[in-house]
Amino acid sequence: MRSCRCCAAIAGADLNGSTAKLRLPAVAIAGSEDGASPPELVAGTAALIPGAPCHVIWFTGRSYEPRDEPRQWDWSIRSCDRENRTCRYIQRVYGSHTPWPATFVSESGQEIAYPTSGGLWHFYSRSIMVEYGDYEGNMGHSEWFSY
Repeated sequence: MRSCRCCAAIAGADLNGSTAKLRLPAVAIAGSEDGASPPELVAGTAALIPGAPCHVIWFTGRSYEPRDEPRQWDWSIRSCDRENRTCRYIQRVYGSHTPWPATFVSESGQEIAYPTSGGLWHFYSRSIMVEYGDYEGNMGHSEWFSY
């Protein structure tokens, strides 16, 4: 019973103002199964901290077998600003006869592993991650969250 009241209090709390006043390194962590704080919400919260670099990175990939042709793969990596308003493709590939590579290089120069291998038995994947930086210019990233 007590935990239900705590959940209700947290759900109704607006921490945007106090979060925007933070002036220290912060890491935003999201869980793919967290209904109260999904990755998109956590990325938006991290975006409130001024001066902290933040990109939301989206991955979509699929493999398929066209009729009478060998297996093909399509994939894309898209990087968006902290508000998810301005996005650009880092990679966009259609009809490749080889799976997506093991890693890609982000806008900030980090080498990041793809969320899945893209092997023969992997047919469709969508994932999101947050790439962040501290005030000293050190970059890091979250784990991939599949949805």
